[in-house]
Order: sequence, then structure tokens, then C-alpha cells
Amino acid sequence: MQKLLIVTDFAYPIGGGTERHVFHLAKYFSEKYNVTMLAPSWGDAPSEISVDGIRIKKFFSRGKDRIFKNLFYSLKLNPDIVWSHYVLPSISVLPLKFFGKKIIAMLHDFENVRAPYTYLLNMCDRVIVHTNLLRERAIKQGIAANKIVVIPGVIDDVFTLKNLGRKYDIIGVFRICHQKGIDIFLQVVKENPKLKFCLVGRYMSEEEAVWSKEIAKLRNLEYFGFVPDKKLVNLFNMSKIFLTCSRKEGFGLTAVEAMACGLPVVSSDTNGLKEAVGDYGIITKNYSEAIRNLLVNKKLYDKYKKLSSQRANALKFSNIMKAYDQAIEK
Repeated sequence: MQKLLIVTDFAYPIGGGTERHVFHLAKYFSEKYNVTMLAPSWGDAPSEISVDGIRIKKFFSRGKDRIFKNLFYSLKLNPDIVWSHYVLPSISVLPLKFFGKKIIAMLHDFENVRAPYTYLLNMCDRVIVHTNLLRERAIKQGIAANKIVVIPGVIDDVFTLKNLGRKYDIIGVFRICHQKGIDIFLQVVKENPKLKFCLVGRYMSEEEAVWSKEIAKLRNLEYFGFVPDKKLVNLFNMSKIFLTCSRKEGFGLTAVEAMACGLPVVSSDTNGLKEAVGDYGIITKNYSEAIRNLLVNKKLYDKYKKLSSQRANALKFSNIMKAYDQAIEK
């Protein structure tokens, strides 16, 4: 069995939708390859652990030193294929090309892909992106069009509709930080004191002191922190509407996971979400108005609930994984 090394900046359960997505892909490919994940510990004790049968190697990192440590451990693990996520991990493993290894880079976000990164990324066998918008930007910045494969985010089959009763009016799922729009989300909570909100996600350590105090003040908001997938599915199914106010998203996987659980989506107009949600949800800057319209207009609510199911079905494992198989094996 060939060895597949997945190199990333965060290993599940640390992180958000992207990290969950990468871990689900690792589980899928573990049936075909001997899979190991490699990631910095970001202050946690370095270790080698197993999560749902996936081996995860973690190492101490203070930032950009992870480039050299990624390379060191990648050489030591001696994989046949390296699947790297984000720009810097992809750059760090390129020397393995000289040993005949296949290198596949995956860009989850609108990252800085200008020179010299563009030249280096062109050395990869393939570059996978989630959206056509990111493909266009990558080409504009110099990555060869024939290297790029567009594959949307994929929803794990665990995300499905259940009849649990809708306890919460609104649910948000994201890392608690400015980039993900926590300040905007909390403002929407304040604007709607009669509605019940649910918030799921880890704090970014440098912002925890600020946002934890703000969250604690709001009586109509219940905060859960990080939850495993099975609990998240239940919380989705106990909510009426999914809200994301993110300022930056490569794709917006949590939005389509919520769609799979039957939730209409109210979303910001950031690039990745515009493509992930599109006409299947409500893209707006007036979140409170969109939420109120959905809650008082059953016909409108049912329309977007149906559209959510349609969008989610198109992104199920069975409909997307063939594209990933081809990208890895080609």
C-alpha cells in the first residue's frame, strides 16, 4: 500500500470547517493508502496520536520554522505522495520532488500566491482549489492553468436532516475571531433580543479575552465552543437558520454542512461563500432583515430550505470524491 502524507497547518480537531474537511478526506483515502497527517502543534505538546484510525504527527512550531520542520519530517516519513494544504506547507515539501515523490497542493483560501510562490507552486504536480474565483486569481498570479483542478468542498455523510425540534432560531459555526465576523455576529444577536442564538467554535487564543467577555453578556446566546461532528449535526438540526458573517472564506464548508441539515443560509458576500452558497441561500449585508423575513414568511423559509437540500446533495461524498480520486491518482 502506498504512503500518503497530508501536510497542513492545523490538524483536526483544531481549526474549523477546512480542517474538518481535510480530516474527512484523510479518512476516505485511508482505505486506499497508508495515511499520515503532519501538522505543527502551535503550543500544544508535540505528539503522535491516532484519531479515528488516522495517524497524526505533531511538532513544536513558533511560526515560519514550520517550513523547515515540515520538510524534515516529510523526508523522514518518506511518503509516495504528499498532499499539502495552504501555500507554506506546499512550498516546504517541494524538495521531495527530487526524490520522485508526487506533490499535490490544495489552496483553501485567497492566499498570497504572488512571486516567488507562484513559481514554486508550478513545480507541484497539481494545484487543487475549491472555487472558480480562486482558479482565476491563481492563473492571474502566474500559476499554470493546466496545473489547476477545481473541486468544491465535500460534505461528510454524517450531516443530514433529523427531526429533533428547532430549539434555536439562529446558529453560527466558526472560529471566534475578527476574520470570521464575530463582531458582526454579536451585533446581530444584540439587534434581535427575542431570538435564541447558538454559537459553536473555538476561540483564537489572541482574541479570546475580548470576545469571551462580550459573549458572556448576551442572554439570548448559548455558546458551545468546539463540538465533535455528531454533536454539531444535532445542533444544526435544533436550529432554524444558519448565519455566517465571515469577512474571508475560501469556500465556506460549514454553510453547506448546515444546508445538508435542512437550514436556510444567510451569508455575507465574501468570495468563497458567494460561490458555495450562491442562489441557494440569501447573500446580504442586512443580516437581521433577512433573518426576520425568513422567520415570518413560511413560504420563503420553505423555499430556501428546499434550495439548501438541493445544494447539499450536489456536494455529497458520492458526487465529489471521484474528482479527488482522479486528482490524486492521475
